[in-house]
Amino acid sequence: MVRSMLKLTRREVEVARLASRGWPTKFIAAQLGVLRPTINGYLRDICRKMNLKGPGELRLYRERFPDDDEASPPTTSRAEQGGPAEEESAQGGD
Repeated sequence: MVRSMLKLTRREVEVARLASRGWPTKFIAAQLGVLRPTINGYLRDICRKMNLKGPGELRLYRERFPDDDEASPPTTSRAEQGGPAEEESAQGGD
């Protein structure tokens, strides 16, 4: 596995770091300033190079992708901020 990680490009490592923390492709794309299909392509290539069955397996390797200041995830996620319940209150739901 470590050998295959050496084949990852700098951008693939950035994507893998965020995906390993459970970030959805939508948020990874926004963070990196690219479209979701681009992120899906990176994830496909990462999985192929690391011999993973799917992007979900990246969570098993989270410690291999340490945080750095440039790619740190936000301190709160949508779910932590209230998620769908927040949307209901914004729509005037009682």
